[in-house]
Amino acid sequence: MEDNGELWASRIFSEVKSEQWLNRMLRRIIKGNYTESDYNRDMNVILLKLHLLDPKTVMPMYELLMRLKALPGLNLELATRNYLGGPLDCSLILPDIEAAIHKESLPVNVSRLSLNELDLYLGVEIIEFVTNEVKELGLWTGKTPQNKRVSKFKDRCTVM
Repeated sequence: MEDNGELWASRIFSEVKSEQWLNRMLRRIIKGNYTESDYNRDMNVILLKLHLLDPKTVMPMYELLMRLKALPGLNLELATRNYLGGPLDCSLILPDIEAAIHKESLPVNVSRLSLNELDLYLGVEIIEFVTNEVKELGLWTGKTPQNKRVSKFKDRCTVM
């Protein structure tokens, strides 16, 4: 997809420009199934996708959405803040994500010296980020991983 970013961005742009897309959005708004905050969230997701695929398409899309008087006014967070900079290079952050996923966390009220079995959770920081930050953007599916493992005393005990 890296080589075809412009192609995919143009397809998204064409879809949003279509009369079917506009009618679908208007039906949802008129029926009351779609609030203004839902609309703003979804449009910012579209703008985010465009920014990642082909950054030069963001402002024309924003201008198009603002010209469609039938739709609510748009609170543009992406273009006004430009917090993303250039296209995202996942290889720059992948090692940090991998380390956070495999990081073990103990429950707060338990000591490592306990003789009982302990529940260790992996990737707690990632789960907190997804369930807090990503959820607010409407990108979270609602599913969380089953990332708990039981640590037995003999696993934690070493002979010196």
